[in-house]
Amino acid sequence: MTAFPLLFILVQTNLPDEAVKRRAKSVFANGSIILAALSALLVSYHLTGHGLPCLFRALTGYLCPGCGMTRAAVAILGEDFAKAWQYTPLSLTLLPVFAFYLLYIYKTGRYIRKGEEDFKLGESVFLLLIAICFAIARNL
Repeated sequence: MTAFPLLFILVQTNLPDEAVKRRAKSVFANGSIILAALSALLVSYHLTGHGLPCLFRALTGYLCPGCGMTRAAVAILGEDFAKAWQYTPLSLTLLPVFAFYLLYIYKTGRYIRKGEEDFKLGESVFLLLIAICFAIARNL
C-alpha cells in the first residue's frame, strides 16, 4: 500500500464515475481541513509553547478530557511517553483506540468506491463515554 491509501483505492477503481469522484473529493477536502488544522496547531505550539486555550476550562474551571492533549501529542511524537502520561493519561490510553481507527482508511475506501457508509454510531458513542468518564475521574 502506498503512503496515500485513498489515492491507491482510486487508482484501483477503473475510470471512476461521477459519484465516486464526488465522494473522493469530499473525503479529500475534509481530510485536508483536518490535516491543515492539526499541522497549524502543532506549528503554533512549537513556535509559542502554548496550545489552544480550553474554552471548557475557562468557563467551568474544570479540566476537560482533552486538556493537555496538545502537549501530550508533542511528547508522543518526541517519544517521551512518560511526559505524555503526565500531561494526560488519556493520550496513551487512547493510542490503541486510534490504532483501531486506522481501519477507517479501509472503510473510507469502501465509501469512496461503493458509497457504502459503514460508520457505526456505537463506535462514536463508545469514544464519547470514555471521554466523559475520564473527565469526571480527573476532576474528582
